[in-house]
Amino acid sequence: MHEAQGETLGSRYHPYFTEQGGFGKNEYGRAESYMLDIASEMGLPTGTGQAGRWFGGGELTGLKSPRRDSLELLERQAAYTLHEAGQPTDPVSVRNYIMKLMQEGGDMLPWAKTTPMPDYRQFAGGSRNQ
Repeated sequence: MHEAQGETLGSRYHPYFTEQGGFGKNEYGRAESYMLDIASEMGLPTGTGQAGRWFGGGELTGLKSPRRDSLELLERQAAYTLHEAGQPTDPVSVRNYIMKLMQEGGDMLPWAKTTPMPDYRQFAGGSRNQ
């Protein structure tokens, strides 16, 4: 849905894809490939290009993402993962976990609920759990 909304906005095809709820199974791959080619031509990693279309255009595409910068979202996701694993969520632990992911790979737990992700980061004076 979000890919179709972002790619067709302003075109004569937008009403069609809006009414059908996004690209169909035979349409998504071709449309996504086109956008991946554009990202590559611009020298962007394809995931960065897609994130820019989805998050940057979220209000236009219907993406219900929190209005925070990407670093805060990354820190919250890492702190949530650490919290669920019973690990500390202070700033140094969160940073070290993110750096380890970048250097060695690994996973972060997904947040697929409709409620905002709680903030499990621990700061001096307590948690910012909101």
